[in-house]
This record gives sequence, C-alpha cells and structure tokens, in this order.
Amino acid sequence: MGKRILFVAKNIPVPGKPSNRVILDIAHFLMDRGYDLDLLFPKEWVPFFLRHHKKFAHLTGLKNWQDGDLSIYPFTYKRIPSPTHAFRLLAGENRKLKDFAERRGGYDAIHAHYLLPDSYMALAIQANTSIPVITTVRSSDIKLLKKVSEESATWELAQNILTSVNQILVLNQPAQKFLQSRFGVPSTILPQGISENLIRTPSLEPRDVDDIVVAEAIPRKRVDWVIKAFLSAPDQQKRKMIVIGDGPALFQWKESTKQANNIDCLGRLPYTETMKWLRRSKIFALPSYQESFGLVYLEAAAAGCAIIGFQGEGPKGVLSEGKAILFPNDYASFERDLHHLLSNHSLCLQLGQQAREEVTRMPWPKIRDRDEELYHGL
Repeated sequence: MGKRILFVAKNIPVPGKPSNRVILDIAHFLMDRGYDLDLLFPKEWVPFFLRHHKKFAHLTGLKNWQDGDLSIYPFTYKRIPSPTHAFRLLAGENRKLKDFAERRGGYDAIHAHYLLPDSYMALAIQANTSIPVITTVRSSDIKLLKKVSEESATWELAQNILTSVNQILVLNQPAQKFLQSRFGVPSTILPQGISENLIRTPSLEPRDVDDIVVAEAIPRKRVDWVIKAFLSAPDQQKRKMIVIGDGPALFQWKESTKQANNIDCLGRLPYTETMKWLRRSKIFALPSYQESFGLVYLEAAAAGCAIIGFQGEGPKGVLSEGKAILFPNDYASFERDLHHLLSNHSLCLQLGQQAREEVTRMPWPKIRDRDEELYHGL
C-alpha cells in the first residue's frame, strides 16, 4: 500500500449538486499512482427550518459516498453567520476529527484545499503528530479575510494556520502577494492545467467570431461589461460576438443583446461545442473578479484566442501580462483593450500565438506530477 493521504475539501461535487471536479480528479490521479486516499468534506450544519431551502437541500441527510474508488466522508461543523466570528465553534470538533483519523488508520500527509475551515480541520487532526499539512489558499479565502479586521477572531485563526502548516499553495500571483504582504508567509504558485488533447488539437477553424465569452451567468463574471464594450466598438455591426453560459444573469444578458443581431447568447453548451467556438474566435474576454484561477482562460489560450482578463484576478502571474494576456484595471481600460484588439488583427494573432505557446507547458500530467512531488517531498 502506498502513502496514505487525506484531502480536506469543502467545495467538491456532492450528490445532487454538480461542481468543479478538479480536486476529485487530482485525488484519482494520485490513487492511480499508488496512493491510498480519503477525502473529508466539511459539511456546514443546517438548522431544521432551512434544510429544504434550495441552497442547503443537497446537504440534508448527506452520508458517506463514493466517487469511483475514492471514499468521501462528510464532517458536520457549525459556522456562525458572521465573518468576524465564523469559525469560533471549530475548536469543539477537535476530538471528533482526531477520532475520525484514528478510525481510518491515520495518514502520512494531509492536504487542505481551502484555508477555512479545511486547514483548521487538517491541523486539528495533525495535533501532537508529525503529519505534514499542505494548504491551498483560494480567492474565497482571501475574500473572507478582506472582510474582517486584523483584530478579529477569523484573522487570528488564519494567522495561526498559515504559520503552522508545512506548505502553502496558491493558484496565482495576487494570492501569493496578499499572503506575503499581510501575513508575512511565503507560498508556491501551483496553477491548474489543461487536457493534453487541447494542446494537441490545432486551431484550424476560420476565425469568424470576433469576440467570445464563456462564463457562468452570475454578476461577478462581468459579462455585462463585455457586451457593453462590444456594442460601443467602432464598426461593431460588422462583427460577431458569442456568449456561452447559463445561470441567474442569463435573462439580463439576453435582454441587453436582443436588439443586436450580431450577438448570440447560446446558453450552456457541451464542452466539445464550447471548444469549437473558442477555436473560431479571435478574442476571449472575461473581466471577472474574485476569480481563484479560471480554467477557461487556459482553454481559450489553447484555442489560440487573444485574452483579456482583469487586473489582480485569474491567471495573473501564470500567463505573461502584455504578451499572452491583457489585464485592464477598470471598465474604461477594459473597453479600450477590447476596441484595440477588435481593430488590430495582427495583435490578436500575436497574443493568441503566445498564449497557446505558454499553455503547452501546462498539461495536467505535468501539473499533477508537481502535486505528487509535493507529497513525496513531505
């Protein structure tokens, strides 16, 4: 039997609620390499009068489940509905966490995939042992920390965690700089990767779409910016824009484009269809905020699109700024960048080629090899 690893991850697909599978895919990769792996799922306690609410229904009655050969164990904890004191009750779960690990036979390493509550739970299991703990800090963690003061219980808890774990991982440069400047702790950027098939697939389709955006239809994706900027571009009537994605803001997107016969809101599409549209597009624009990473930026890079993101978000520090991706810092600069690219085919081609070249160095096998090196080193 190989090394025993425990993942602690609060944001994974659960029965009845699909979500991003990246963490589960990494777990299966390690299991294929001979690691013995469990996953602990922090499950927020839900009072009885909210258990049938759409937001929490998937947590009601949730029991241990399997994702292929991976065993997933929900662990219920109580969260106070205040950012300042949200995790004050976690200390009451320490004994239960230790008992869980002992029942499972112990672990050689623990990877907490979020700062709170995941990393607290990992350290509670680690207490009085030499088990190394890796923690990944994501945008949702930083968003929480930016809401509270440095004198708050949440900030103090984060400080204790960040100075206690053995290794800190982040997905991009803004997260790395935040942790260094506010907590004085170093971290390692370990970005997401993309399928080798995307790297091998040439972009042979004609570039007959000027601008594309692929995103969940929620306000923080700022697709409304993309639509507004496209409609204000010179000669926009001669251009074509595609919007792919579904969610609460889809109706708003369609309302804002119903007078434009050159913008198509296609809703959610199968992955292969989405990639075909990306390979037909000159520009991919997604100025979203609170973006931990955004795998779609890498997919757009693999398709050879010129990419516009937003300063301090997404793949900042992963794709080369100004060479493979543009990072405007407000709506006005985003609009200028989009208009400039729409009118400059050679620059679009240059940015797209550079983005594709850079992303060829980030296939999932290479990223997962780095994951394995971390565990092996510990």
